[in-house]
This record gives sequence, C-alpha cells and structure tokens, in this order.
Amino acid sequence: MLIAAGLLAGVAPPDGGGLLTIALFLLGFGWNLGFVAGSAMLSTGLDLPERTRLQGFADALIWSTSAVASLGSGVIVAVAGYTSLSLLGAALVAIPIVVLASQRNVITAIAVQTAAAGAAAGAAAGAALAAASTSGGPQLLRQPLREDAGALDDLV
Repeated sequence: MLIAAGLLAGVAPPDGGGLLTIALFLLGFGWNLGFVAGSAMLSTGLDLPERTRLQGFADALIWSTSAVASLGSGVIVAVAGYTSLSLLGAALVAIPIVVLASQRNVITAIAVQTAAAGAAAGAAAGAALAAASTSGGPQLLRQPLREDAGALDDLV
C-alpha cells in the first residue's frame, strides 16, 4: 500500500488533482495500519510496566523520526521535486520488504519454534491446573496472574 502511494504520487500531475489525493489517502491509511500493527506486536507478551516504558520509548522514537523526515522532505521537494521525493519514499519502503522476503525461511523457523514453546507452556499450565484441582485448586486461582498493582507507581 505504501509503495503504491509513493508510485501514485510520483506520477501525479504537478497540480495534484485526484491522483495525488488518492496517493495521500493510501499513504495515511498504510501508515496507520503499520503503526497500529507494529505497536501491538511490540507490546505483546510484556508486563504492564515494561509495556508502558517500551511503548513510550517507541512512540518518542517514531515521532522524532517523523519530525526529522518531514523537515528533510521539504528540502528534497525544494531541490529535486515531488516526484523525486515520492520515488525515494517508495524505494525506502521496498528495502525492508526485500530484506524480509530474503529472511522468510529464518522468520518462519523462529515462528515455528515460538509456537512449539507456547504449546509446551500451555500443556504445562494445563497439567498444573489439573494437579491443583485435585489438591486445593482454589489457592492457585486466588493468586494474581500478573503483577499489575505496582504498574501505576512505575508510571509516576
């Protein structure tokens, strides 16, 4: 979607028009999809204190980079034009796609290992629950699953 936005913006007429409007819509929509998905993936499996710290750091890094890129894009448009900026943007999006595609086997192997570890942990948790149900299970269920009580103290 982001590559399509960059290419559409690159071939848009100088006065903009409908083609540039579509390209900018695709750019914003693609950015939001990537931002939300990336934020969700980043904080998966973390406790609340770590999640808030990491998400705050990631947001600060993303928005600082965005500010620098906005200033830089103004310079590129002034020097080389909007078409050059959009082609550069499409190339910058294509680079991670090529790298990830070349690493697909490695990423798949990691995903399989993670799923197997998760299944083993699930089986162990099921065995623990079964054992607890025969020997005073209510004590196990009264214990908190996560230590969220001190999370607000960490934020202050």
